[in-house]
Amino acid sequence: MRKIDVVVAARECGCEPLTVSAEQIAQWAAGDGVWNGLYRWLAAEHGADYNRAHNQARVGSLLMGRMMSAHRRYLKRVNRGATHTQITDALHWSNLNAGPMTTLGSLKLIGDAMFVKLDPFR
Repeated sequence: MRKIDVVVAARECGCEPLTVSAEQIAQWAAGDGVWNGLYRWLAAEHGADYNRAHNQARVGSLLMGRMMSAHRRYLKRVNRGATHTQITDALHWSNLNAGPMTTLGSLKLIGDAMFVKLDPFR
């Protein structure tokens, strides 16, 4: 799969590249999960539709790695006693069902930023 820097992709789509701090991710993980926190933030601050933010958010691989690590910690906290395999399975299903997109068409997004693509046809 070909790769493109997420900041370049954002600008090519006419979108604003966004950065997310480690503190912000930790705050989401301490609440009701990284994905819920991310989508609430995108809706409140960046015009995303909370119910569609999963499909509107585009995230670079480095940022996604940081968010996945934090979401793993969240899942461990809310599922005390779960095995490593159960947490890993939950993380993968959670990402599949609710995680942000890491591609733009056939391009893999790389980098430590993200953007919101409100209009899928633009």
